[in-house]
Amino acid sequence: MKILTKKIFYLLLFFLIFSTGFPAFGFSEQNSAKIIYDSQNDLLCSSVLKSEPDVSVKSEITIEIDKVALAYRDEEPILIRAYPELKIETDTTISGKKTGFFHTQKIGDKWWVIAPNGNGFIAVGTQRMTYKGIYSEALGYSPYEQNVKSIYGSEEEWAENTAERLNSWGFNLLGIDSAPSLRYRGLAHTVSFGFGSSFSKYGEDYVIYGLDASNHCFPNVFSPKFEYYCDDLARKVIQEDQNDPWLFGYYLDNELSWWGQSFDTTYGLTDLVIKKDKTHTAKIALINWLQNRYGNISSLNKAWGTDYTSFETLGKMTSFTGKNQLVINTDKTDFEKVIIEKYYTITTGAIKKYDKNHMILGSRNGSGIEKCYDLVWGIGRNYTDISTFNYYGKVDLQAETAYDQIKVNGVYQNVELSEIFAQIYNKAKQPIMISEWSFPAYDSGLPCTEGAGMRVDTQTERAKAYEIYQKALFNMPFLVGSEFFMWVDPPAEGLTKSYKLDTNYGLVNEKDEPYALVTSVAKATNGNVYSLRD
Repeated sequence: MKILTKKIFYLLLFFLIFSTGFPAFGFSEQNSAKIIYDSQNDLLCSSVLKSEPDVSVKSEITIEIDKVALAYRDEEPILIRAYPELKIETDTTISGKKTGFFHTQKIGDKWWVIAPNGNGFIAVGTQRMTYKGIYSEALGYSPYEQNVKSIYGSEEEWAENTAERLNSWGFNLLGIDSAPSLRYRGLAHTVSFGFGSSFSKYGEDYVIYGLDASNHCFPNVFSPKFEYYCDDLARKVIQEDQNDPWLFGYYLDNELSWWGQSFDTTYGLTDLVIKKDKTHTAKIALINWLQNRYGNISSLNKAWGTDYTSFETLGKMTSFTGKNQLVINTDKTDFEKVIIEKYYTITTGAIKKYDKNHMILGSRNGSGIEKCYDLVWGIGRNYTDISTFNYYGKVDLQAETAYDQIKVNGVYQNVELSEIFAQIYNKAKQPIMISEWSFPAYDSGLPCTEGAGMRVDTQTERAKAYEIYQKALFNMPFLVGSEFFMWVDPPAEGLTKSYKLDTNYGLVNEKDEPYALVTSVAKATNGNVYSLRD
C-alpha cells in the first residue's frame, strides 16, 4: 500500500510538471537560459547556481507538493561514495580531536582548524578558479576561457596544471566558486550555497534589500517560500558531500546587506521592512510581532509616544517616529534580531538536515567592524563554526605593517589590523577567517577603476603588500584561515555595465600567466604559515 501511494504521488507529480511545461516550478527552458546567463555575468554569483540552474522559487502549489514529498524524503537512500585518501599538509606538532572531518578547536591560547587526521590546519586559500574564467558582457565571452582552451585543450588538463601550481605556491584550500574539477588534488575545498543572494533574484516579494549594482541584497526570510527553497537547495547540493573528508565547510552567502538602510545602526534592515507595502510578508511579520509584544495599540502608543488608531494603520506607515524614539529604536533593534535569527535558523537548519559532519563557515560578511554587524556576530556564532568576513585593509610598505582607517570616537584613525580583527573576534566569540582580501597594482595594464582594495603602483609593491598582510593574518591567534582574492584577473572591459570590476586581482592574468613576483612571495609566505603561528 505504501509503495502504491508513492507511485500515485510521483505519477501525479510527473503529470503536473510535464502537462504544464514546468510552470509549477516557475521554471522553463527560457528561464534556464536566463539563470545561466546571469551566473556568467555575475562574478559574485554562487557557484551553486552555475551547477544547479534548475533551483528556482516554487509556486504555492509546488510547496504543497513538497510537503508530501518531504514525508518520503527521509526514506530516500543517502548517496555514499569512496573518496581519495586525504593528503594535505598539516601541522604535526598540533594534536586535536580526530573526527575524520575538519573542525575547530582551541589549543592553549590559539584557535585551530583540526584536520580529519587530528593535526592542526590553517586554511590558506584563493578563489574563483574556473576553466570558464570571468565572462565580460562587453566582449560577449571570457578571454581567460578562450586562452586556456587553446593552452590545455581540456578542463582536465587545466585542472591538473592549476592544482599543481596552487600546491607549489603554498595554498591548501579551494575557496568560493572554484571548479569541482580541481578537487582531490592536494587541496581542501569549500561549497557556497548563496541561499539569500539567489533567492533575492526573484523580485520584490523575495527581498528585504533588493539587488543593487554590486549584487548586494538581503532575502525576505519571512517569505513562506524561503524555508522550502533553502531545504531544496541544500538537498540538491549536498547529496554525497556529507562524508567527504576533503570538504572544509559550507559558506551560506556572500556579502549580504546586513546594513539595510544604514551601517551606523542596529536596525537598518527593520527600517527597510517598515518601508514595504502592508501586504509584504516581512511587513506583516513586523506588525504581528509588534502586536504580540504590546497586545493592543494603546499600549504601543503609550510606549512610543504616538497616536496610531490601529495596528492596521501602523502597517501603512513607511517610517516609525514618536516622542519616545529611543523605545521605538529598541523595538526596531529587537525585530532586527528576529530577522537575523530567522536567516541563520533556516539556512543552517537546511544544511544540518542533510550533513551534520562539516563546518558552517558563515556568510562572508562585507567588512564587519561597523555597528550594523554587532548583532550579526552575536547571533551568527550560535549557528556557525567560523565567523567569516571580507576585509580589504591597508599596508604601510615602509613600516611593513597592516592597518586600516576606522572610526574611533567618530574620527577616522589608523588602527593596526590585529586590533581591528580582535574587535570582531571579541564580538563573534569564535574563531574567525578572512574570506577575501587583495592588493591590485596599476602596472598590470588593467584600468583598476572599480572594486575594493588599496592600490599600489607595481607588482613588486603588490608582492610586498601580500607578504605583509598575510603574515599579519597568520600571526593572529584567533584567525584560522585566509582567502586571497583571486585566481585570475577580470577582463579590462569589466563584467557588466553596472558592475565593471576591471581591476588587477589575479594571481594569473587572462593569458594564465602568473604574476611571478606575487606568486613567489606567496610560496614563501604561505609555506611558513605554521612557523608564523608559533
